[in-house]
Amino acid sequence: GNDIGTAKVDDMISSYTELIKNLRGYLPNSDIYIMQYPPVRDDDPSVSNSNVNEFNTKLLTIANTNNVYCIDTNTALKGVDGNLSDEFRDSETGVLTESAYKTIADYILCHTV
Repeated sequence: GNDIGTAKVDDMISSYTELIKNLRGYLPNSDIYIMQYPPVRDDDPSVSNSNVNEFNTKLLTIANTNNVYCIDTNTALKGVDGNLSDEFRDSETGVLTESAYKTIADYILCHTV
């Protein structure tokens, strides 16, 4: 789930790190991929892109420290203004669009195959 905006970033990073270490312990020869959080729009009162960017930077550090892959889908969904591109957010519901999920899937496939 997405706890950015409701939980402390450092607590989330600590939990993420523990999860990766547990996975590595149980599956020592497996490739592990972590996916960065997508950007948000300016009108999201619960979270800002600065929070998302801080978290994503720490995810990249976890990846580099623990020899896991970090997939930067944040950049793939970012508009020229640095926010979630309008084409990737349903204007009525605020959720990611089908186009956003296709872009994420294409990005993952392009960077992992």
